[in-house]
Amino acid sequence: MKMGLYEELAQSFPVEMVSPFGEVLIISSKVFKSEWRQKLENEGVKIYSQGFNGEMCFFLKKRNQNESEVEVQPINFAHKTWSETEIAELLRLRSEGLSYREIAKKLNRSLHSVYHKSKQQTTLRSDNKVSETSETKTEPKLNDDVVKELLSACSLLYPSHKRACKLLLEQATRQV
Repeated sequence: MKMGLYEELAQSFPVEMVSPFGEVLIISSKVFKSEWRQKLENEGVKIYSQGFNGEMCFFLKKRNQNESEVEVQPINFAHKTWSETEIAELLRLRSEGLSYREIAKKLNRSLHSVYHKSKQQTTLRSDNKVSETSETKTEPKLNDDVVKELLSACSLLYPSHKRACKLLLEQATRQV
């Protein structure tokens, strides 16, 4: 039996669960060839496109013969800013082993939003650990006067510049 284009592509590209599409074959838009579209559609493959991991991708979903047409809900792109409390709750729930779907329900967020915020926080934390260890090795410890200056600057900046205060406090903590 001859393999279809979908099966050929499945040997070279990843198949993953992606919300809201389900299990799909993911192909970067840079690699996807326009001549594939008609062949894939003739094989009963639905083609969706959306940003994924920082780039535009095509998602190929092959419908089983006994599977009815799947209704895909569009993603709502209205952005709701994450509060520090929500981020802390997200990280706590992930550390407890809850799935992204369970966390999304608890935080009243989309699955997509929870997944990406979690990945972003994981990346930020690992980047901070790398920079902290490199700073610790190269940066000499400052004396108490510098720590006092950092704390004093923090008291002047708070509450209008909370992020700057956070950075100053982190710096002061590293110096103690």
